[in-house]
Amino acid sequence: MVINADRSTPVNEEMIPTGEIADIRGTDLDFTTPHPVGERIDSDNQMLVYGSGYDFNYVINKNDGELSFAASAYEPESGRYMECLQLNPEFNLYRKSFKWKRNREKWSCLYKKNRILP
Repeated sequence: MVINADRSTPVNEEMIPTGEIADIRGTDLDFTTPHPVGERIDSDNQMLVYGSGYDFNYVINKNDGELSFAASAYEPESGRYMECLQLNPEFNLYRKSFKWKRNREKWSCLYKKNRILP
């Protein structure tokens, strides 16, 4: 995964945005260089602890009103590649580090821990 963002909007322990815009360069939230999403998901980074994984809004490095590269994902086993270009100034990455516990009648399947995006 690559996300074209040096900044993110932090959340508190209840996952409520604090209103800040924080520099995330060099942290476990930094995807400006390629990393598997699950590679750092269990780190002790406070945001990852609060979110039980990634559930954050990234502030894309772009000019207002400009269609820009926001993110990309590559799956090496199949060779699939996806790229996201957007006008919006934010990108949300949602990837949890726990097992889904849902009613089987409501959801058609249960995902194993860390299996949606490796």
